[in-house]
Amino acid sequence: MGPAPAEIDVFSRPHSRIKRLVNNYSQKLSATDFSNYSSLKSFLNSLKLTFKEFKTHENIENEFIMEKLKIRLDYHKVIVDEVAEVHSDDCLGKMKKLVDDGWMRTDTCSQSSDEMLVIGNELAEALRKFTESFLPHMKEEEEIFQPLLMKYFTYDELREIRGNVLHQHNLFMSHDDWEEKSDGEVECQDKCDEEDYQPAKVQLLPTEVTLKIFSYLSPRDLCRCQQVCTQWHAVARDTSLWKTLHPVRWADDDWRFNIPQEDLEVDEEEKMEEDGSDRSYSLLDEDADVDESESSGESDDTDGSSCSSRSRFNQIRRETKILMGVIKYLLPVVGRSVEIIDLAHSKSLTNGMVYKILQQTPNVQHINLSSTRVSDVAFKGLKNHHSCSELDHLDLSGCANITDLTLERLADAFKKNASQVEDRTCSLVKIDKNGKAKVGSSAVTDRAKPGEMCPQCGSIRMTTTSLEECAISDQEEKPAKAANKKRHLQYLSLSGCYQITDDGLRALREAGPFPSLHHLDLSGCLNVTAGGLSDFVKVCESLDHREFFYCDNILEGPYATTASGCQNLECSNRVCCRSGE
Repeated sequence: MGPAPAEIDVFSRPHSRIKRLVNNYSQKLSATDFSNYSSLKSFLNSLKLTFKEFKTHENIENEFIMEKLKIRLDYHKVIVDEVAEVHSDDCLGKMKKLVDDGWMRTDTCSQSSDEMLVIGNELAEALRKFTESFLPHMKEEEEIFQPLLMKYFTYDELREIRGNVLHQHNLFMSHDDWEEKSDGEVECQDKCDEEDYQPAKVQLLPTEVTLKIFSYLSPRDLCRCQQVCTQWHAVARDTSLWKTLHPVRWADDDWRFNIPQEDLEVDEEEKMEEDGSDRSYSLLDEDADVDESESSGESDDTDGSSCSSRSRFNQIRRETKILMGVIKYLLPVVGRSVEIIDLAHSKSLTNGMVYKILQQTPNVQHINLSSTRVSDVAFKGLKNHHSCSELDHLDLSGCANITDLTLERLADAFKKNASQVEDRTCSLVKIDKNGKAKVGSSAVTDRAKPGEMCPQCGSIRMTTTSLEECAISDQEEKPAKAANKKRHLQYLSLSGCYQITDDGLRALREAGPFPSLHHLDLSGCLNVTAGGLSDFVKVCESLDHREFFYCDNILEGPYATTASGCQNLECSNRVCCRSGE
């Protein structure tokens, strides 16, 4: 791989500064008289500043480059020893400590030339060894790490990383200090880069004000704000902004978080009609030896069909891109706070996508997968990643591939999550029995800085206060209560899931009770019997008879005179026993 373009080269500019500093102290080292107090002291003062800058450079590199690279490689299951072990030996920290110790010893040696010679010679030897390993290390970063970044990050991502790195260096030192006057004039391009990343006045707003403003933005606007600067990048990914996800609608250019119920109902009807037309289209056999279309000789119809196919293909590709972006980049950051996921009528949704979404959203409460092609595979391992424990709305209507296995996996997840005491306290902060914040075995005495983000719950601290429990520990439960935890499920739709049988309902019943369940739709579930229904509704004490739907062929079902009948009688794309499907 050739050299990286300057605008995405994250190492060269900082390294050029570091190399000049190395050259400076190497020249001063050979010119310093260690037996002279003033000469040695001046050299040590210069080294203290130099290694302070070196250590700052390493910290910036770790936070804004290497950590991102490690996360990306881990996602792709790629192991690179050099990346895993980078800066693990802490050579800079050891060298900085040696310089600080030498500086202090020089003050206490009574200006004895012999003692100062010992200090100087020890320091000179350590500097030579350090330089021999430090310069090759920078070359390794440029030759190994930069190509990895170019392989696993996009062009825009690398520009953002480079901008953040330069901005952090500018915060560490003034504009004049970035290039020492003795090193000559600063290149014009470097000056422009620094000016580009000077913080604007809007970036100086308090974090809580910025967060409030961002709460009025759409998901697309929030993604754009993340590209502005480091502060906005963090605030725009705050968990409080991403509680509701509608990626399928976003693919249709409906960039809203909160969609009114009336809009949802209108869109549902339109999508049902589209699904019906798509079904008739999909019945055509593309590999058939003869033309199955009604009028293959009419060019106008052919052109119209071709145009429609291209439009559907582009829509599916756009939807896939957005879904993969949500799974790959958004959910790893905000997944724990997501409460609502609406994927209804998705044409590109796969079992693997649903599996990854559920894996990263353990606190999801509302899931809509209606009219998708998902199957039991999507819910594999549900109990292992502790998802759906807070589920109150599950819509699988029109998911014809769903079988009893999905209900069994849901039941297992419900039972396992109820039997375990959830430790939902922030990983950085523990609360002792007296209610005091503790880290490890010692009480917290530090104060949290405004804008500090909790790595587990993702919430941003609004004010400078003593550390306390993070947002995910709002619901404290005693072990006894957790064991008897009731289900939150309020809405369950299995309409058109014709492979569901009494066995699936029985498995779900054993995970009950469901005292809050008021809506149950089993329309088109041909293999469910009156006995299976009666057993299940016994654990649903709040079931609303008007919102209880099942097949009209079941004559002796529960609440026979008050329950509603099958909703799929006039539905063209869901199974109904009366339609002969």
